[in-house]
Parts: sequence; structure tokens; C-alpha cells
Amino acid sequence: MHPFFYWELMAYNDFLVRTESEAELHISVGELLRILLSGYMPDGTAFDGLKILSSPAVTGEVSIDQATPGTTNGVVVNSIDAGSTIIGQVGLDQTTPGTTNGVVVNEVAAGAAIVGQVGIDQTIPGTTNGVATQNIDEAGAVYGIRHSVNRPLVVNVSHGEVIAEGNLADHIALRRFGYNGNVAVTRETVCSASALRTYLAAGERVQVTSSDAADDGAPAGNGARTVTITGLDDNYDVLTETVTMNGVANVLTDASFLRIECATVVTAGVTGYNEGLITVSNNADTTILEQINIGENASMCASYTVPAGYTAYITQAMATESSSKGCKFGFWMRTFGGLWTKKRAVVLLDNSIVLPMNIPMKLPEKTDIELRARALLAGAIVTAGFEGWIEAN
Repeated sequence: MHPFFYWELMAYNDFLVRTESEAELHISVGELLRILLSGYMPDGTAFDGLKILSSPAVTGEVSIDQATPGTTNGVVVNSIDAGSTIIGQVGLDQTTPGTTNGVVVNEVAAGAAIVGQVGIDQTIPGTTNGVATQNIDEAGAVYGIRHSVNRPLVVNVSHGEVIAEGNLADHIALRRFGYNGNVAVTRETVCSASALRTYLAAGERVQVTSSDAADDGAPAGNGARTVTITGLDDNYDVLTETVTMNGVANVLTDASFLRIECATVVTAGVTGYNEGLITVSNNADTTILEQINIGENASMCASYTVPAGYTAYITQAMATESSSKGCKFGFWMRTFGGLWTKKRAVVLLDNSIVLPMNIPMKLPEKTDIELRARALLAGAIVTAGFEGWIEAN
């Protein structure tokens, strides 16, 4: 028996062995293992190895001897039809670039969606495969960048300037200024009414009137004709209403106000301002809530209540005493359901001061804020105010 033979699996326990002389015999798995391990055939001749029959399907890993490239154990890979889908990794021989195994990539139609990674050839910047970009905001709208002398314009501005210009969403500038021309030796709010401010316990319709009949809108008078009341409703949401003045008679608002923030003359007759003292009072007309001094067209009160859904950031406060009476100023605040608390204090005599807050004072929604004054000698004349911004929560 020749030591070189062919074999094929016949059953789970037998092999059919065919030698080069075409002799066939059945051997067990154990006998095959013995031949493989010992290196000898049953007749004692040396075992020289196995051959795989020509053209069988091979499953698994096969080693290829390439001692003589292209001649020994060569591998032929069938060509792939044009347009065929290829799965897996393909190696390309680029011995002669552009001629051997060249790859043609079809052009991508304008506007087509591209999935995957794309390389851009910028051999000649700006001309070869140029890429155009756009700036898109949160809403998907395209916006531009300001230029100066054909270059992007960069301006260094403060946070406050951006808010004042309206370029920061959900931020509103906050400025409150008050005047009190007759401060007593007891504590008063710095406001035109020269008294400690009164806060309503619940929203109610308020009364608006003047001390001069010329402040009339129907029939039209020479003074203030319409006045806008700005405040908060029972939910601490911002509320405004414009009323038509009726001289010295009371005008009742349609809306119910919990807080009155300010009152402003918006139309007037030939004088251009209010000729009488305009007051905003509670529904019973027993308590002054806001006041516009003669000829000033706006109330001046250094107080504020943070609306619902907002947080206030106070960045600066200022105060002035100019009557040689001396005055002690205090920055007071009351959170919703809390007590009034003094946060800052300063004493002035014929002087003024600006108090910057490098770390802004943060005050939550529904917080009441006031600047209060108490004269060292009765009759002090003072002004005071604060500023910052409110920001949507």
C-alpha cells in the first residue's frame, strides 16, 4: 500500500480510505488517529500525509503556500459583476495607480443625503470640492454674521448691554427709581407718596383720580388724558390696563390688581403732562398705592415685586440725600410668605453713593423689594433706586 491516500468521511465512526493505487478500505476513527499520531500505515510503511480531493467545497481556514507567487497553490477569485453589492472588506492592487483595479465612484446628486464619512479634496483651496456652511439658530432659521471691512465683526459688550438691546432671550432689564421729598424720622419707602408702601392681601379693582379737572380724557382736557397702570394679578402675572381720566372723579379699573408697580401718563393735552396730582388707590379709596406728582407723567417708587416664573438679579443700587438732614437707607426684601429683611444699609448726609454688586443679588419669584429711608432730622429729601434684570425660570 502506498503511504499517500485519499479519504472521505463515510459515517460517524468510519472513514473510506482510497490509496493512489485506487484500493479502498474502511478504517475506524481510532485507526485513523493512530496513523496520524504514529506516522506509520498498518503495513509498517511511513505515512506521508493526506490530500483533499480535487474541487471539493472547503469550509474553514486554508493556508496558501506562495513560495512561487502566482504558480504554487494559486488562488483564483472570480470577477465581480459591474454594479454588484460588496459586503466585507476588499483590497485593491494599485501597482499602477489609476489603471490596475481602478475604483469608480459615481457622482452624488446635488442635495442628496449622504450617509457615512466623506473626504473632501482641497488640493486647490476654495476651488476643488469647496464646502459652503450656514449658521442655523434653534428654530432652524439661517442667520448671518456682521462684517466690517470684509471681516467678521466682534464687539465686546457687557451682559447688561446685551439685555438692554433685547438680544438675550427671556431676559428683561429692571430699573426702579424713587423720590421722597419729605422723609420722616420713621421708616418710609422711597416713593412719591412719602409713606411706607402698602401691599394688598388680594387682588382688587383700583381707583384712579386727579386733583385737577384738566386731567380729563372725555371730554379731552389740557392735562393727562389716559394713564396706564402696570402691576401683577393674583397669580403674580404681569397685568396692565389703560384708563381714561375723568378729572377729579374716580375711574375704576376693569382688572383686579394684587400689586401696583407703576403708573404712567400715555396721552395728554396741550400741556403735555398731568396738571394735577394723580393717585392710584385701593377699591375703597382709603389707601394710596401709587402716585404721579404734578407735571412728572410717571410715578417714582423704588419698589418692585418679581413676577411669577422669573428670577431677579440686582446688580446695583444708588442713593442721594440733599437736604442737610441726613438719612439712613436700607435695601429691604420679602420672599413669598416670608418676613421683611434688610440686606444693605448706608447713611448719607448731603452726599450720594452707588453700590455695585459684583455678585448680583438673586431674588426668587414673588419676592417684594424696596428701598427705604429714615431721616436723621425730619424733612429729608432723598432719591434712591436699583437696577438689574429679571430672567425667565
